[in-house]
Amino acid sequence: MNRGHALITGAIGGLGTAMTKKLIAQGIPVIGCDRKADQLDGWRERELNEEQSKMVTLFPLDVTKEEHVDAVATELGERNIHIAYLINNAGIQGPGKVWEQDTKTWDRVVKVNMYGTFFLSRAFSKQMVEAGFGRILNFSSGAAYNPPREWGSYAAAKAGVLGYTRSLAQDLARYGITVNVIVPGLIMHEGIRGVIPD
Repeated sequence: MNRGHALITGAIGGLGTAMTKKLIAQGIPVIGCDRKADQLDGWRERELNEEQSKMVTLFPLDVTKEEHVDAVATELGERNIHIAYLINNAGIQGPGKVWEQDTKTWDRVVKVNMYGTFFLSRAFSKQMVEAGFGRILNFSSGAAYNPPREWGSYAAAKAGVLGYTRSLAQDLARYGITVNVIVPGLIMHEGIRGVIPD
């Protein structure tokens, strides 16, 4: 049963694209959010046919900026668009030797992977509580359990997502909202090709 829209962050990446197509095939309209504002229209033309495109609304969004997240939530509310399914898919890597990593890189990795998950969950959980239904899906990584060398910031951020998901699931279960985390294997995409050798 379709109880509302799905919102996906990192929507125009490989995994985001696949999830978007799966959801609209099931009749669930999608709000696709991605920080690559200049690539949104090209992605729509390249990846979606005419019928699919009618089911997708795109928003430029930097998940590390809470004011951007809150602005999108406000605009969707003003349009009477209810988010029943939240997929916190946005993520980046930042490998490097610990003595070479600068604070800016560490900050960015933690903010995208962990703060973004928090900002989006906070922004949309209240309306899920009011509706008595919601599904939140977060993404962690095997690096949270067994980090490879030189992936400290990413491992820390994804471990944080695991802990936050467990806590959020307990907070929201009584309201008919489930919160789950996926720990996928290695998915080759544009964001990882530069840091994983062929």
